[in-house]
Amino acid sequence: MSDQDLGFSLIIPTYARPKQLGNCLESLTQLIAPRSGFEIIIVDDGSPESLEPVVAPFREKLNLRLLRQENGGPAKARNAGAAAARGRHLAFTDDDCRPEPDWLCALERAAEEGPNDLLGGRTVNLLTREACASTSQLIIDMVYAFFNQNPGDARLLASNNMAMPAAIFQRLNGFDAALYRKAAGEDRDLCTCYRNLGYRLQFVPQAVIGHAHHLTLWSFWRQHFGYGQAAWIYHRKHAQVIPKSLQQDAKLHTQMYRWLPGPLRKLPFWIRVQVLPLLVVWQVANAAGFFYAAFQSRKNPKPVSDS
Repeated sequence: MSDQDLGFSLIIPTYARPKQLGNCLESLTQLIAPRSGFEIIIVDDGSPESLEPVVAPFREKLNLRLLRQENGGPAKARNAGAAAARGRHLAFTDDDCRPEPDWLCALERAAEEGPNDLLGGRTVNLLTREACASTSQLIIDMVYAFFNQNPGDARLLASNNMAMPAAIFQRLNGFDAALYRKAAGEDRDLCTCYRNLGYRLQFVPQAVIGHAHHLTLWSFWRQHFGYGQAAWIYHRKHAQVIPKSLQQDAKLHTQMYRWLPGPLRKLPFWIRVQVLPLLVVWQVANAAGFFYAAFQSRKNPKPVSDS
């Protein structure tokens, strides 16, 4: 199959995580190739040391390329990978993810039903004995349950398990790397811009990816503080198009405790007792990041780019 006939280009941004990248690539050797074929593009976001020793053992097993850019964040790295891609569809995951063998085939089947859809699959926590990772999984499950009540008309899909036509991605100019330099909020922004063009988002639960993201209490706080900052940027950018987006987020946080009892009961007791206070940490960190970003924007007002 020639490069021009490729159905998917799988893009993986990475920065200074050789072990995670190696585990991700190992999982990709088990990937069942979709009928339309695929390539892998790894974008090194300016890691201090070369990632070639990690990638080299997989070159004979996988159709892959390693690109390198100056450090600019995952959104910029994904855009660089998309610019070099040859597939008709772009698929995205992260270096700490391990796709299930049928992942791309599930996305291919969904793309045949909705050729212009932005597709997103289901991500599951692989670190079930870690409280912070388990809490993060609960949060993303709750967010998906809130925003994607109709899987065929979803509103939010995460960038670690996402695919879309390359032509529409280029029409959108990709992820907004100017506003979102950190790994937070750029996927929600892209989803909103995609819907604003009149296209549909589709949640594909059969497209499963395992996520192994180790978090300490401090990194858990920083992550959700960053999500709060990204939420401010998002609402500021889209306020005129989606005037009630802030009320939607407030509703999400207030309704969380009505949704949680069922998933919580499935967790081991010793994880559950750690998850409950971590959910409070999440709420506080998210709010702190949001109001910090609002305060900073008043001190240093900058124009927000249009989608």
